[in-house]
Amino acid sequence: MGLLLFARSRGPERRPTALLDSAIFTLGVGLLSWVFLIEPSWATAGDSTLARLVEVAYPLGNVLLFGALVRLAKAPGAGRSASRLLAVLVGTMLAVQGGVQALTFVPLIDVRPSLLDPRWLVAYVLAGAAALHPAMRALSAPAPERSETLHEGQVVGLAAALLIGPAILGGQLVAGVPVSVAPVVVVSAVLVLLVMVRMVRMVRRVQDQATTDDLTGLPNRRALYLQAGARLADPQHRRQALLMLDLDRFKEVNDSLGHHAGDELLVQVGARLAEHLRVEDLLVRLGGDEFAILLEDAGREEAGIVAGTLSTALAEPFPLGDLTVHSTISIGIALFPDHGTNLSALLRKADIAM
Repeated sequence: MGLLLFARSRGPERRPTALLDSAIFTLGVGLLSWVFLIEPSWATAGDSTLARLVEVAYPLGNVLLFGALVRLAKAPGAGRSASRLLAVLVGTMLAVQGGVQALTFVPLIDVRPSLLDPRWLVAYVLAGAAALHPAMRALSAPAPERSETLHEGQVVGLAAALLIGPAILGGQLVAGVPVSVAPVVVVSAVLVLLVMVRMVRMVRRVQDQATTDDLTGLPNRRALYLQAGARLADPQHRRQALLMLDLDRFKEVNDSLGHHAGDELLVQVGARLAEHLRVEDLLVRLGGDEFAILLEDAGREEAGIVAGTLSTALAEPFPLGDLTVHSTISIGIALFPDHGTNLSALLRKADIAM
């Protein structure tokens, strides 16, 4: 619970990707532990309910610890590498214990330690010492949301989680032991569903990255061509206005205050432009200090009003650290279909007008 609270304290997530990954990996390891550790421990612990609960608590607690470590490793902020390493160690320990129990080898690892096992007592002391270390404060510090990346390890992990169920059934059939059909089928079905949801989100994320500006989070030039092409081809969208905006003397901001200040100015400009537009209007960053706006159902008069509103809004100073920067913009307007019947023509005319 403490590890989960650490993960939550680092900031809210826009997408439940980390939760999905944690659930998938935890279910996979949990199925392995259930078949080879938890269920056998419950069956061989005797008639006492308390003794059975104690025997089951250890492998079950390890599964929950594994899931919490995976969740913390997926959260932004400090401790991700250490959490990932600990998750791998705990998962490997459960797999080795399950293998030893399944193959009835010499018990190299005690799968049912006693409550006062010296190794566990040392582990409790080490865990307490780690929790009291000053560096642990960083685990609960808020962290900015990091961009989601896809790497080979994630794909391999998802595939491995899906193969756990068939591997268990195949191993039990080969060994000639009773097959755990019900738990394997149920958990495998849930895993397939979760992996499908995860893959759909992964594909959508890749598509979003292709049509989103990394700095401002606004749609990019590619998104403008995709959406504008559909709008201009739709006979119901009879009037469209394309506004092209360029920040005046933006190069001076970069040269005098640095590119970091210039990037921050672009982010604030994009946010301020979005505040004065309608939901149906499309705001994109073309690149550099250029923005474009496609106004829905707007003619010459409506486009001129919007241009004036945006000029007034951007005339207000922008705070950049300890300084404030005043910026003005140049705006060019092209109308559809008066000045062109496709986006390329409208962009060219709006650039000339600007």
